[in-house]
Amino acid sequence: MITENKCSNCHEGPCIYKVPIFSSLNHEELMSIARLIKHKVYKKGEIIIHEGEKSNSVIIIRDGSAKACRYNADGKEQILYIFSEGDFFGEQNLFNERRATYTVIALTEVRVCT
Repeated sequence: MITENKCSNCHEGPCIYKVPIFSSLNHEELMSIARLIKHKVYKKGEIIIHEGEKSNSVIIIRDGSAKACRYNADGKEQILYIFSEGDFFGEQNLFNERRATYTVIALTEVRVCT
């Protein structure tokens, strides 16, 4: 477990422990990533990421909940996922310069680690 550089905003240590793709990294590699973590708070109804937006970050839900959705040509919303504490998204964008395939909107106040 990482003890130095403990993320003061995360209760059980750095959020990176919640993301399986980091599980094979050694302590030094985890520390490098932990130093890059940024925190942000979104109010209910705020958009965390727009469909089509470029992103090079993994977004981890630390507190709260958010919905991933798309809108069809008629403007009807299709909810794809509900994210809650410990869930994450955007990992596919780390390896390819891809764009978000859905919009994520805060359902409650949401605190994220990126």
